[in-house]
Order: sequence, then structure tokens, then C-alpha cells
Amino acid sequence: MKEALVKSGYTEERARGLTNKSGRDLNLLLRLIQGLSERPDWATQSEAADLAIAQMLAQWKDENPGDQQAIEELSGNGYGEWIVRIRQAASAKAAPLEFAIGRWKFTSRYESWLYLGGLIGAEVIERFKTLAIKVLSEPDPRLQLRKNQRYAASIYGKERAYSSCLREGIAETLALLGSHCHSLSACRSGLGQEVASLVVRELLAEADSQRWASLNDVLPLLAEAAPDEFLRAVGGASEKPDEPFSGVFSEEGDMFHGGSFMTGLLWALESLAWNDDYLIRVCDILANLAAVDPGGNYSNRPDNSLRGILLPWFPQTVASTDRRHAAVRSTVREYPEVGWKLILKLLPVNHSIGHPTHRPKWRDYIPEDWKDGVTNGQRWEDEGFYAELALDVAGRDSEKLAELLPFYFHIHPRLSNFMENYRNRLLSGDVLNLPEEKRLALWTEISNKTSNHRKYADSDAWKVPDEMLQQLEEVADRLKPQEPEVRHRRLFSGQDMNLYDDTGDWEEQRQRLLEKRIEALKEIKQLGGTAVLRRFWQAVDSPNEVGNACGADETLADDAEYLPVLLESKTDADYRFAVAYIWRRFHSKHWEWIDGMDRSQWSVTAQAEFFAQLPSVQEIWQRAESELGTNKVEYWKRARVHPDRNRLEGFEHAITQLIGNGRSDMAIQCFWLGDLWTGVYLELALLALEKFDPEENRIDAHAIQKIFKHLQEVESIDEKRLATLEWNYLPLLDKHSGGARPMTLYRRLAEQPEFFCEVIRAVYRPRHEVERDDETEGIEDQPEVDESKASMARNAYTLLMDWNYPPGTERGGVFSGDKLKAWLASVKEACVASGHWEAASHQIGEVLYYAPKDGDELWIDSVCDPLDSKDDTEFRRGLRIRIFNSRGVHGFSGGKDEIKLAEKWERIASQAEAKGYGRLGATLRELGKTYREDAKRSITEHRHAFD
Repeated sequence: MKEALVKSGYTEERARGLTNKSGRDLNLLLRLIQGLSERPDWATQSEAADLAIAQMLAQWKDENPGDQQAIEELSGNGYGEWIVRIRQAASAKAAPLEFAIGRWKFTSRYESWLYLGGLIGAEVIERFKTLAIKVLSEPDPRLQLRKNQRYAASIYGKERAYSSCLREGIAETLALLGSHCHSLSACRSGLGQEVASLVVRELLAEADSQRWASLNDVLPLLAEAAPDEFLRAVGGASEKPDEPFSGVFSEEGDMFHGGSFMTGLLWALESLAWNDDYLIRVCDILANLAAVDPGGNYSNRPDNSLRGILLPWFPQTVASTDRRHAAVRSTVREYPEVGWKLILKLLPVNHSIGHPTHRPKWRDYIPEDWKDGVTNGQRWEDEGFYAELALDVAGRDSEKLAELLPFYFHIHPRLSNFMENYRNRLLSGDVLNLPEEKRLALWTEISNKTSNHRKYADSDAWKVPDEMLQQLEEVADRLKPQEPEVRHRRLFSGQDMNLYDDTGDWEEQRQRLLEKRIEALKEIKQLGGTAVLRRFWQAVDSPNEVGNACGADETLADDAEYLPVLLESKTDADYRFAVAYIWRRFHSKHWEWIDGMDRSQWSVTAQAEFFAQLPSVQEIWQRAESELGTNKVEYWKRARVHPDRNRLEGFEHAITQLIGNGRSDMAIQCFWLGDLWTGVYLELALLALEKFDPEENRIDAHAIQKIFKHLQEVESIDEKRLATLEWNYLPLLDKHSGGARPMTLYRRLAEQPEFFCEVIRAVYRPRHEVERDDETEGIEDQPEVDESKASMARNAYTLLMDWNYPPGTERGGVFSGDKLKAWLASVKEACVASGHWEAASHQIGEVLYYAPKDGDELWIDSVCDPLDSKDDTEFRRGLRIRIFNSRGVHGFSGGKDEIKLAEKWERIASQAEAKGYGRLGATLRELGKTYREDAKRSITEHRHAFD
């Protein structure tokens, strides 16, 4: 409806208001456009007084005991007799009250409030006030559960006494009392606003973290009910030393469990920020909340709300430019760290995304002619103001000044002197006199920036006038540290791309950069030898590059000085230097360097570490094992074995040693990295999986799935061992992993009746035990759970639920009806005797869904025969469940997808009936009927979920 109105020429805000007030009713929409005048029939009938009571609640669950009790308290009548009159009132022409999916709901709050408000007396308002406090103050019982349990709160019996729709309806009535109290013509002036304020005050005054979290779903409406009272409560609570919102933040779960309990408060503040009078106060509160926000998985955060409200090119407030600027200044003054981060988020970048903030539903804060976005002039003015403010805040702080550099070319020069002022600040005595350590970051960032702009000058994203670049380069020259120990750190920052001169041949540029690094290190070493050089690599971001450069130059290389002491150093920078040094020395000097070095006085640890840094080739590990002798295990515990597909001689020895030394995880990676799937490697792959220790080894699900996929394709593989391994790794092989499936186990289920029966028995209890326990429920205590049996049951259940390889399927994909028949007979005999046939036949029905089809869409006759069995009805129940579940996750299609499915299964039902499979046909026809009912329900639920 909103989209149609916008296309018809209405503004976004006018269309939103009309859509909200009309509640999807086209007749009411027409009356709203024309101007409401004549009272509708439903507002003048004898049941109108009851309808007026009902619209105070707006919506409720018909069978919810708590909702029924609330209605009795408000109406003063029993729910049974009252609802009869409501049904009569709802049957009137165009009445705004509907019943669907167990819920009564007013389709248009605005119209019912306008025409029925005059029937509400002060005594009803007083009862409503008491009821609102009672209902909305109910704690959220989900907070009593662990975060990963909250999604299943109903299963744990942690549900509110009052329905969520009743809470929403009451909160919305409070918003109407506060914003549209003129409709209460039978009450004294201002009563509605007084009641709304009293309820909000009662709910929020001295509220603890549990109360704030429990009110999360209704806070936006409470903010509209009494904005001043709401801001007073939130602001006062946020400024207390023991503020409650840290506790609310702590209740946040991950993206799958727990949810966020701050969203409602943030939306409430965003709604009020649309009002010019409230903007500054709202921003102060959001800044206070941002100061205590520990961060989390959800994007609804106080600092993001601040950015969304104030974003220069997409402001979400009607406040004037001066008010917005004042709000930012206030935030910076009261909360410096939050304010600084906010300014940086408001400054322009090449690519930025803005999202609409929450808008008030009943408060007319937004003019009907409002349009999102601003003129370029207004945007540039805002950005210039924020840039200058940022410069003032940064002062002589070199880190903050460096953070402003990315915005240097993005502030419009016609409306701001930011670029000139920024350069002048960098050239001021306050900055030039900073210690060189402080100036280093600034000089590095400016040098990188100017270098990239020149390097990529052909790109529109990087191209700027040469004069501007020269001005910035002159600043960089003034800031450049003079001490070599400081100045040369830029060469070892770990950001090689910023250090290349142009976009030409990368190999040539790498070589030129290496030469620059070598010259820099020589200059540093001349200042004080190895001691100064060591101090340098411990200070840079990438000591690896220092080690690499030293290893590449004979005048810098000093094996005796660096080795073995640095290999055993507890300082990370020393160790990283040594690793890169060894690697470069080997690639420069090759085998003569290794063989010519005297390591006889080295410790075993140092020797092992030395060889562990060298390539994973046979010549290396032969030397390591020879030199270490009985201590060779120390090498294999450390070796970084990465197969080179061009040098795999003797690699089976390396994998054998890895497995034998508890490093099956690295061995498993070697198989797929080296493409090792033939000969002896197949046995080693099985062994690596068997020796894998999840407590000691890192689980690489992708590598493990790769191994299983290859092993399953080998015809000569030991299937018994492979099946055991698939069972042990079953959690990694499920249908959701996207990799290998436990195909060996699937085949065993389909080919070996005794194995299928064993799995069924692991999951399900015998029928006679279930019946006995049902009879004696509550008489005896349940036995303690055997964890090993429980684990086996979980594995077995996972295997059965994912099983898609039907019995009767032969190797190569051919299907045999005779084999299916024999398999069914064996399973039935065993499972009937053990008391598991009901569960087994249900599972068989599910897997037969994957059996072959004939020329049409129906299964072949040898499959339809058991599915149509008179005695085994569970076959058909299982089939129906698997068909239903096979649809998976789906979206809303207005019932179209459900109708297509209904037609499909009704068509297949007709095919089954035509072949004489009446029972199977009836099951499929019932399924089609279910899909048709789902189509109706989907449309109804979507329509009534409208807000």
C-alpha cells in the first residue's frame, strides 16, 4: 500500500502515515484521503461500548488465560459473556476488528481510537493504567535461561503469562494516550497524557537491568507515550555509577542464540531523535550507552545509532544544521572517546552506506513533505564542520592526526579550509617538535598516501591534482624522522604494497625493495653493531623482513651471532627474525650452507627448530634425523610439513613420522595439499584418521572431508575400517557440511539388515518398555543416563536422519526390487521380535522417498508395493514426513509455492490410485490438502503480521 501511494505521487512520509492509519483497509484509506467525517455504523451500534474497551487492548490471544484475565479486569465482565458481544460487534460492516490464527486484532488503531475514544470514561482509564503497569512489568522469563537455551524458551516452560501481542497493544494504547488524547472527549483535558506519563514513570523509575531487558519489545512505544518522562528515566539511569545498561548488554547472545535486549531502547531513542527538541539529549544518552557498550554480534549498537541519526548525506532527524552540530559538540565534550569515533564515522569516504533509523508511529515529528537526503551544499557544509571539529579535537595528538589523513582529499575545498588547516597543524611547532617516535606514524601514513596516489593516478578513485600532492609531500619531508632507527621502520611495516614504486613487474619491485632494506640495515648496523640492529628488529612491525634481508646479504649475515641463540629466545621478534633468516640463508646458499655449519654445540631444541624452518623435502628430514639421532622426535614435533607436488620423493616417510608423533592433523592436511591418493598413501590416510586425537590435534573439517571423499571412491578400500571411521567422524560428515557424506555407512544400512536393526535399537527403545514406562510414570525414578550410550544414540540418530540411500540400491546405482523385498523381510522379522518395528518401518518410509521413480513422478512398483502395505502404516507416515521436510528453508510466496506443491502431490496421488495403490494415493492426497491449508495460513499470517 505504501509503495502504491508513493508511485501515485505521495511523499514517503505521507504514504507511511496513511498506510499506518488505514491498517490495509482500502475503504478507510479513501476516507482518510478525503477527510474523515461521517461516523461508521460499527461505531454507533449497541456493542460499541464493548468495542471501545477492546480497542484499549488492541490485540490479544483468544485462548491465552492471562489475556482473558486482563480483559476481565479492564471490562469488569467475564471473558465468556464479553467475547460474545465482541464477536457480534466484529461482524458489523467494515468493523476494524478481525479474528485470525487465534488472535483478535484491530486492523486500524487510528480510526477505532478516533471514533471510540469518546466512549471511554475516566474509570476505564484508571483501570487501564493499573492493568498496563501489571502486564508490562512482568519479567521476561527467558532471562532465567542460558543464552543458548532461549530460542527454545517455550519448551522449557519459560513463557510470559500475557501474550506478546497484548503487551504490544497496551503499549500502543499508551502511545495514543500520550499523543492523541483529544479523542477522549468523555474525560477531562490532559488525562490521557497524565496516565501515559505515570505508567512510563512507574515502569522505568529505578528500573534494574532485568526490567530494561524485559521491556525491550515495547520501549519504542513507551518513548512515544511520554517522551520527556522516558528520556528523564533513561538519562538518569545511564548516568548512575551503577547504571543498569551494562547488565542489559551482557544478556546479548550470538547470531543464533540469545538475541539482543538493547534493540528496543535504541529504536526508542532513534524515534525521539527525529524531534528537534530532543536531539541533543538523545545523542548524549546514546554516547553514554556507547561508552559502556562492550561490543557484540549485532549491528544495533549505540554508536551506529548516533551515526545513523547524524550522517551528513542521510540525516535521520528534522533538526536544523545548528542543532545537529551542537549535538556532536556536546557528545565530544561529555564523552571524548565516543565523540572522536563519532566524528570519524561522519566524515566522507569513497563508499558509504546509510540505513533509515526507527521512525515514530504516532508522534508527528516528521513533516509529511519530508524527503530523505540533503543537497550537496548542506552535505559539504556538515562535512566541513565535522572535519574542522575533528582537527580541533586532535590537537597535537599524532595518532589522531594520522586518523584524519584518509579524509584529506574528501572535504570540499570551496566550503572548508580543512586541507590548508590540516597542513598548517602538521607544520606547527607543536607537531614538528614531537619526538621522532610520535612523528613516525604521521610521516609513514602521509608517505604511503602520496605514493599510492601517484602510483594509481590513472584511476579516478586515486587521481588528484599534482599541486595538492606536492603540498602534502612537502609536509611529509618536514615530518620525516632523521634518526635511521626510526626512519627505516617504514620499510619493515609488513605493508609491502605501499612501498612499491609503481605498478610494474612485481618481482622487480620486490628485488628493489629488498635492496632498499639491505642498505637501511647496513646504515643502522654502523650505528652500533648487532646490538642496535637487534633493538631495531624488536621495534618494527615485521621482524621477519629484517631477518630475510640480513640473510640475503653477506655483510649483514652472521650465523654465529644469530644462531642458535635467537631460535631459543623467549622474545617473539627474535624468533621471527631467526625463522626468516634461516629460510633466506638456505635459499641463497643452499645445501653447502647447512652442511658447512657447525651445530655440534647446539642444544637438541635449537637443532630441531633449525631444521623445522627449512623446506619439507627428503634431503632435509634425512639430515635432521641423522644429526638428531635418537632425538629426531623433536624435529617431527616441530616440522612444518607442506608437500611440494613436484618433490614428493619419500614423502610417505614424513607422513608416517607425523602420525607416529601425534600430529595426525598436519598429516591429514598433507594428503589433500599434495594430492596424495594412491598406493601407500591410502593406508596412511586411514591410519591418520584412526590416530587423530581431537583433544590434541586441530580439527580441519575441510581436509578431513576431502580424505573421506577420496577414500570412498577407492573400490579396493577396507570398507569395514572406513565404516568405523565414518561413524567416529559422523558430526563432520552430515548433509549440512557441504563435503563428504558417510556413504559407506549408508550402504551398510541399505545392504545389511542386521546393521540397520542395530542402529534402530541404539536410537529407539522397545515398544513394550515405552508402554510399561507410560503406565508407571512418576512411580519410579528414571535411571541415570549412560553417556557412552547417549553418544552412540546421537550418532545413530544423525545417521538415520540424513540417510538417503534406499535399500535395494546396488553398486553402480541399479535398483533391485527383489533385494528390497528380501531386506524388508529380514528387518521386519528382527524388529518385530525386539519391539522396534514401528520405529523401523517409519524410518524405512522416510528413506524410500529417495527410491527410483518410474516414467512419471510416482515411484516404481517394487517401491509402491511396501508403501501401500495394509499392515505397515508407518511406511506412509515416514514417507509423508520426509516429503514435507525435504522442502527445507523457504520464503514467503503468497501461497503460490504451496499451491504448486499441492498440485504436484495431488497429481502423483492420482497416478498411485490409477495403479491401484489406494492407501499410498490417499496419503499423498492428504499431503496436498495440507499444502493448500498452508497456503491459506501463509497468506493470513502475512496479512496479520502487518504493522
